[in-house]
Amino acid sequence: MVRENARFSSVETITQCVMGNHFHLLVRVAAQSAVSDAELLRRASGYYGKKSPYRKLLDQTFSEFWGKLPENLRTGIRVQMP
Repeated sequence: MVRENARFSSVETITQCVMGNHFHLLVRVAAQSAVSDAELLRRASGYYGKKSPYRKLLDQTFSEFWGKLPENLRTGIRVQMP
């Protein structure tokens, strides 16, 4: 789960420590940069999985809007990233 979130949001896990009832992570957060709609779709698809209804909605919308995401979907994905 940590790796999936890291790939989705461009966070690099430096080290981790798993304790009995919790864990510690040391992470590096990449500087926020412009991300293309195709890259957002790729990250969201990997994060949500192949069978997710949300992924199907994103794929369909991306196709219908000629390789672009509407601003509301773009914003919804971006707010989950640093």
